[in-house]
Amino acid sequence: MDYLAAMRVYVRVVERGSMSAAARDLGIGQPAVSERIERLEADFGTRLLRRNTRTISVTDVGAVFYERCKIAIEAADDALASVQEGMPLRGTLRIAAPYGLGEVVLPSILLELRNRHPELKVDLVLNDRIVDPTTEGVDISLRLGDPGEGNFVARKLGHVSRVVVASPGYLERYGAPMTPRSLSATPSRACLVCSTMAVFPCKRLMGD
Repeated sequence: MDYLAAMRVYVRVVERGSMSAAARDLGIGQPAVSERIERLEADFGTRLLRRNTRTISVTDVGAVFYERCKIAIEAADDALASVQEGMPLRGTLRIAAPYGLGEVVLPSILLELRNRHPELKVDLVLNDRIVDPTTEGVDISLRLGDPGEGNFVARKLGHVSRVVVASPGYLERYGAPMTPRSLSATPSRACLVCSTMAVFPCKRLMGD
C-alpha cells in the first residue's frame, strides 16, 4: 500500500470530520477513502478513528498518528518541491474570502496569478463567515478581523479601516448619532446593516 497516499487521505478525514467530505476534497470515491482507512488500521492492528452514524473522532493513537502524518506529508511535499523548482504550478487552489475583498481586491491579483501560472486552477469561494481552512476544505482563507482559533496558521496581511457614514438627508432627519447605541432609536428602514460574525471596535473620530 502507498502509505503516503493513505496518510493524505487520513489527514483529510480527520480535518474534515467526514469521509464523504474528504472524498470530495480529494476527488475520489467514498468507498476508496473507507478502504484506505481500514487498511491502515488493519496494518497497524489498532483503531485510528471512532465512527458512528453522524460523526468521526480520533482515538488517542489516531491523534498521535495524525500529527506524525502531517509532519511526514510536509517533509514529502518539501522534497518534491525541491526537485520541481521552476516547473509550472498545477492543480487547484481553493480560496475563501469575504464578498468585499473578493469582488474589489482579489480579481486583479488572481488575474496576475493566472497569467503567471496558466495551468493552476483557482476556485474562489465568497462568503462573510469565518472559515476554518481545515474544516471547510479550502487551502487559503482570507478574513477581516480576529481569525479566531483552529488547526491552521494565520498571518496578518494588512490593515483595513471601517467607517460609519450617513447621508445629509439622514442627518437632517434623525440627527448625528453620538454612540452606536443611538442607532437603536432610528427606524430600521433608514439604515443599511452589514451582519458578520466578526466584531469590530468602535471609536469616535472628532472632526469638522
